[in-house]
Amino acid sequence: MFIRDTIAALDSLSLPEADRDAIYFGNALKILSLDETSVMTPVVVCSPAMGSHPLSRLTPRAYSRVSLEMGKGRAHKRGIEGEEAAMSQKLAKKAFVSIALIATVGLPAKAQAPLAPPPQIPYGISVNTESAKNVVAASIAEAQKNNSKMAIAIVDTGGYLVYFERMQDTQTGSVDLAIEKARTAALFRRPTKLFQDSVAAGGEGLRLLRLTGAIPIDGGVPIIMDGKVIGAVGVSGGSGEQDGLVAKAGSAAVK
Repeated sequence: MFIRDTIAALDSLSLPEADRDAIYFGNALKILSLDETSVMTPVVVCSPAMGSHPLSRLTPRAYSRVSLEMGKGRAHKRGIEGEEAAMSQKLAKKAFVSIALIATVGLPAKAQAPLAPPPQIPYGISVNTESAKNVVAASIAEAQKNNSKMAIAIVDTGGYLVYFERMQDTQTGSVDLAIEKARTAALFRRPTKLFQDSVAAGGEGLRLLRLTGAIPIDGGVPIIMDGKVIGAVGVSGGSGEQDGLVAKAGSAAVK
């Protein structure tokens, strides 16, 4: 009767999931054959989650045995959790290796198109200041259509700055980027978007990341007049696509 009442008291407690003291006590009481008739000083069973709650009149000897069983239960639980964690890690590693093998071996290799040779466009007389201003004006007009804030640079055939404007509230980081895009387009006689697309395709195109004097970001376009490269325009301040559209609009201003 004594044990049954004690177990009922233990099971009736509503304890947080994180603290299983009362449950361990209850399981231990069910397993152990406690000496109910021992006449000794009663012990109050307590746990951090329960506070001080007189569950039963356990003798010191019985309390020690219950505590021992409680410790075994905790150790058993930790052992199970440890095994489950180790198994999860092993499965995760196997899954990662499988995915890596599929990505590198199982899938057919995508053919990479070789890099196009440089365009055979001759250089002409470098763009003058007046023409450079016309290019910038056309670029700004295009940028204003989307309320974009752009930095626009015009360089000559050697990649040297001829004219530059930065719209109000354009980020300062776009200053050097615009000049670098213009220089790339002039020195390599092609739009910087071609470099961007080649890098994005991977394979041989990744070599362009180490190409001296080239930036693989859309926004640089050569200025061509009478079939000859006379300079280039570089734009920065929006997305790559926006920069490219603005640069194209500017270069088209020179006939």
